[in-house]
Amino acid sequence: IDDARLCVKAATAEGRRPCEGDAGHGALVRVRSFYGAEIDVHGDLAADPRLKDLGRSVVMHAESASDAAAQVRPFVDSPEDGDGAAWWPLVERVSLRGPFAPLSSGVRVIDAPGLHDENEARNAAVKSVIAQADAVWLVSPIRRTCNDKTVSQILSTPLRDALMTGENGGFLGALCVVASQADLISPSEVAGNLGLPEDASARACAQARNKYTKAQLSASWCRDLRPSDLPLHRPLAPCWEAARMDLPVFTVSSLDYQKLTGVREADGGALPDRKAVGTGQR
Repeated sequence: IDDARLCVKAATAEGRRPCEGDAGHGALVRVRSFYGAEIDVHGDLAADPRLKDLGRSVVMHAESASDAAAQVRPFVDSPEDGDGAAWWPLVERVSLRGPFAPLSSGVRVIDAPGLHDENEARNAAVKSVIAQADAVWLVSPIRRTCNDKTVSQILSTPLRDALMTGENGGFLGALCVVASQADLISPSEVAGNLGLPEDASARACAQARNKYTKAQLSASWCRDLRPSDLPLHRPLAPCWEAARMDLPVFTVSSLDYQKLTGVREADGGALPDRKAVGTGQR
């Protein structure tokens, strides 16, 4: 709070509003996120009754995925109006436990924000999580996966070289890209951008966008690699545990997956042929 007040005071003395780059701006973002955008940082902030919950754990139970999401959302997201008070600046972590079949072997999945978060503490926590992870999945909406800053930063040339070259390189599964929201598509826009016929179906447009996304990321990942390090020129691994590093790219739609598996019954069901259109990998 003191850093936020100093940030506002310094900017006011210069006759302007606080902006990114100012000392204490990260603290100001957290304070305004918690108390609301219109809060007077020089007021009595300690009077907020929510502060009595600091240091406390809250346990919740839910009977369905939608119920669990509704209970958790206030602690991990901002209000829909964007200017209201939120809990997330004071929440250290949210842990979810349930009958999740893919995690039955003991795998833990940590959903972390990107690497360009204004919250400096959360940004540092994300980097710590990545450093300790056994595998990293980069998740980005398919509309901007190829230009995503976090994806570009992690898929850097030094990391690529460390994973792809030499006998001590990485193994398959250490890193992958998940292009999400494949169900959101404007056929006319995709057809124009990818040179498809004007009357191309939504299915054809989705398949073409999936293929383009995988090709672009794969080309970027393999650019300037020595021919001997390209997956195409490697000897076939004797077993999957010995498979060398490549960059799998998945194009998915969690919304349509929920519809197809019966988890979500609203919204009129999944689109025709979406199982073939919205999911896949390179």
